Amino acid sequence: MAKKGGSRVWPAHLIWTYIFLIYISMAFSVTGVGSIWDFGAFGNLIRADEINLIPFADGIGFGQIMNAFMFMPFGFLVPFIWTKRRHLLKVAAAGACLSTAIELCQLFNRRVTDVEDVIMNTLGTIAGFAVWAAFSKMTGGNGRENQSTRTAALAAYEMEIYLVLALLGRFFLYNWRALLQWL
Repeated sequence: MAKKGGSRVWPAHLIWTYIFLIYISMAFSVTGVGSIWDFGAFGNLIRADEINLIPFADGIGFGQIMNAFMFMPFGFLVPFIWTKRRHLLKVAAAGACLSTAIELCQLFNRRVTDVEDVIMNTLGTIAGFAVWAAFSKMTGGNGRENQSTRTAALAAYEMEIYLVLALLGRFFLYNWRALLQWL
């Protein structure tokens, strides 16, 4: 157990938090989250023809199913790691907010911003939560308990802080075109 500033952080909590952040990084990579470096790189800043506000106009295909699967780990890991996030509505709202943020960032690159992605990602989050709930019942508990005894302010918003910082870091600091030029 690591001590920092009078609070204890359990190693298992740190390991699972790192796994969560690696998952978030991979989700950002797969979804093609744009960055500030994409402003103007693709012509018009926001292209109306790359925004879809009509859900499932072409039906449900492989891509939509994969969006749901991609967010299932989010729905499982959030209640598994953070005991204060063990309510379906809280987890679903967090998944919907993260998905919406990803879609808004996609406005700045050549990715389609799609409302059905938000819907399917949220459904995937709910499915992941259901897997966590079943796992908790099978193991006879609510998953991991007493991960840490950090200050109440950090513990209350730890997940949100990680997600906001990860997205802002990706949006403002990540520039894959510059990295490719150096190689």
